[in-house]
Amino acid sequence: MCSSEAGRWEFGIGEKHALWVEVRVIRGIKFQGSVSSKLYVYDGLYRIFDCWFDVGKSGFGVYKYKILRMEGQGEMGSAVLKFAESLRTRPLSDPLYYDYLVTTVFPTQVFHQSGQGTGCDCVDGCSGNCFCAMKNGGEFAYDQNGFLLRGKPVVFECGTFCRCPPHCQNRVTQKGLRNRLEVFRSRETGWGVRSLDLIHAGAFICEYTGVILTREMAQVFAMNGDSLVYPHRFSDRWTEWGDLSQIYPDYVRPSYPSIPPLDFAMDVSKMRNVACYMSHSSTPNVLVQFILYDHNNLMFPHIMLFAMENIPPMRELSLDYGVADEWTGKLAICN
Repeated sequence: MCSSEAGRWEFGIGEKHALWVEVRVIRGIKFQGSVSSKLYVYDGLYRIFDCWFDVGKSGFGVYKYKILRMEGQGEMGSAVLKFAESLRTRPLSDPLYYDYLVTTVFPTQVFHQSGQGTGCDCVDGCSGNCFCAMKNGGEFAYDQNGFLLRGKPVVFECGTFCRCPPHCQNRVTQKGLRNRLEVFRSRETGWGVRSLDLIHAGAFICEYTGVILTREMAQVFAMNGDSLVYPHRFSDRWTEWGDLSQIYPDYVRPSYPSIPPLDFAMDVSKMRNVACYMSHSSTPNVLVQFILYDHNNLMFPHIMLFAMENIPPMRELSLDYGVADEWTGKLAICN
């Protein structure tokens, strides 16, 4: 244990010969959104330059040390958190040159083709034997905190045709953003997206929105040079989420019904949201999970994004956009 004041640190043990010893400093900082109410960050490598014996706050004799941070290191984790806090209280803003979409715009025939849907009758809240749980393979997709438990080809949330209340455990993505996201200029990836809050592994981040186009419509839009995203190209990272086979060799992954090939494109040239600025990575920290809740047409699911790991504030969010598409012959990433 240690405490600091004006660069002087006190430890419970130590000797004079500890001078010039290098130590790694980790600070626990109160941070909103952390499960333990504290977020522990790495502040770098320090070197002890002075040591003396003194009386500590508890009245016992302790050795105190003066440590200085070594040069040539990255930014301190505590400094990054303070910067994130400043942006949350005093955000920077620029004018938008596009219409911001909260949710995806589907063609009207998507709802007509799906017909009148069937939902659950759980008036007081859903349980494991409700109709929507059965559609998800007899289990809920989320835990009590709203974290995704296991990736699936498609997740059926309670929605338009259900009688359960808005706070139902199976209504997560349709409630919208929980974290404050920022579009920023990245030296490595051009435009990028980062969160000002801590995002826990399995947490919903946002929907990837745009205007849905059929294949024929997309071919016309592509000729006009509009920015199109092809959802069927997204890598199936959802298969990795909740897969315990590497931990338990005998683990058998549950089987779920597959969904038809996604034969549509998404126009994000004039109407989109923050997700379109996420950069591509072969080792992403964000996965795509297809969701249905406001209609039952399996060919047109919502594209929802979840965290693949604990993502600290100010770390860039990245997606695996997949391989080049046969429609365009290239990897079309909208940045």
